[in-house]
Amino acid sequence: MVGPGSVSVVCIPLFLFAIDAPERPSDLTVRALTMRTEQFALTEASYVTVRLMQRFDRMENLDPEPAPKHNLTLTSCSASGVQVRLHEARG
Repeated sequence: MVGPGSVSVVCIPLFLFAIDAPERPSDLTVRALTMRTEQFALTEASYVTVRLMQRFDRMENLDPEPAPKHNLTLTSCSASGVQVRLHEARG
């Protein structure tokens, strides 16, 4: 929370608001950048998932609630956290 006398810095990419600026990126450029960012996120999530599968051979649910509760905001996450036990793979 910002109170009286405090300083807050907000960075806004000005090219988004420039109407006739020649350096403003085209819609195609913005779409390509978004696709690269999404692809990187999917690749990173896949890597972490594979590494977890290599290290642990079993996952046990420790949540006493049968139905998960969600915290829906800009992103979706578990409202009560994720309660699991991971069993390390042997061999």
